[in-house]
Amino acid sequence: MITGLAPIGCATYYLWQYGSGNGECVEQINDMAVEFNFLTRYMVENLAEELPGANIIFCDVLEGSMDILKNHERYGTSIFLFLYLSVY
Repeated sequence: MITGLAPIGCATYYLWQYGSGNGECVEQINDMAVEFNFLTRYMVENLAEELPGANIIFCDVLEGSMDILKNHERYGTSIFLFLYLSVY
């Protein structure tokens, strides 16, 4: 399994570095992570085609993490705190 980048624009270091006064994720950094993940997914799919006997998958950590951050009430407090502490 190949994992993509997490929403690193939500990490406290980048919130501080880019002066996010309201705690919103740094979109510029997350946009780069989205692009990296898109290209990585493409490369993994091509590699899987070249190696038909291999079981290679891509896990998009960013997409799932952002859904939890944006819709934390749907997932409950414990999963939100776990994700928050893991990402930050």
